[in-house]
Amino acid sequence: MFSRDKQKSILDFLQDRQTASEYLTETLARREAPVFSLALRNAIEAQGGLREVLQNSKLDPARAEALLRGKPITEMEDVVAILHALGMHIVIDSRRG
Repeated sequence: MFSRDKQKSILDFLQDRQTASEYLTETLARREAPVFSLALRNAIEAQGGLREVLQNSKLDPARAEALLRGKPITEMEDVVAILHALGMHIVIDSRRG
């Protein structure tokens, strides 16, 4: 488990949008949904917290309320809306290897 100081350092690190974007890209590349979910939560927290990010999203209010009540961020619609509110988007690339 992370110490409070280590968690604060991670959140400070993720306040920069470019850094947060690279962090999320790397965790997504690991193909482990729980790892990406935690990374997304960290990025959200670093950018002002879930309530603030959801206020800037275009999510249906009922969906946003469910996320505020603790519903996991697993639906693609939710992920895309949250990334958009964070000033990010998903890119599909044709790289192989």
